[in-house]
Amino acid sequence: FHTVETDRLIIRTFEFEGVPNEVALEIMRFSEADGRTRLTQRSVFPSLETREGALSSGMTFGIEQSMERLDEVLVAADGEV
Repeated sequence: FHTVETDRLIIRTFEFEGVPNEVALEIMRFSEADGRTRLTQRSVFPSLETREGALSSGMTFGIEQSMERLDEVLVAADGEV
């Protein structure tokens, strides 16, 4: 992790298995919206080719799985999402 601001921001680097030796910068911002927490996530790739390689490697499926798992953890911790 490069930056962690409790309840606000996480910045980290991430390497997708489908695009080895290419590192993306991930920015995750947390904000309140109507009494709930909103997560906004952005991935910045070093090139369009790297982004396309990550997308074609199944990155979208992995992100969906991660968000579903996060929902499960939050439900267990708080009782609702």
